[in-house]
Amino acid sequence: MKSPQPMSYNQAKTVKTPNKAKQANTSKKLGSLIKYGVFLAVFSGIMVFAAYSFISHNPKPIAQKFFENRKMGQDYQDYKDNESAKKKAERNVFLQD
Repeated sequence: MKSPQPMSYNQAKTVKTPNKAKQANTSKKLGSLIKYGVFLAVFSGIMVFAAYSFISHNPKPIAQKFFENRKMGQDYQDYKDNESAKKKAERNVFLQD
């Protein structure tokens, strides 16, 4: 029969009694719940701030005026067609007659 090997100091330190194991398990659960609660509180705060900002936002008059007066795509295409080199050449040919 073999005699039991003596444990080193580190091995003896890591062996947990059932009471210590239960205490460590509950402290891990409590720690994870606290982390989850903090995350949830911060995330909710950010979402509430974003919603409030979107609801109460008043754009500056300059930006609002720009978006109201901007040209649509068809207007831009007509402008580009009128200013193209080919159209200018055709107009010049007709004006020379």
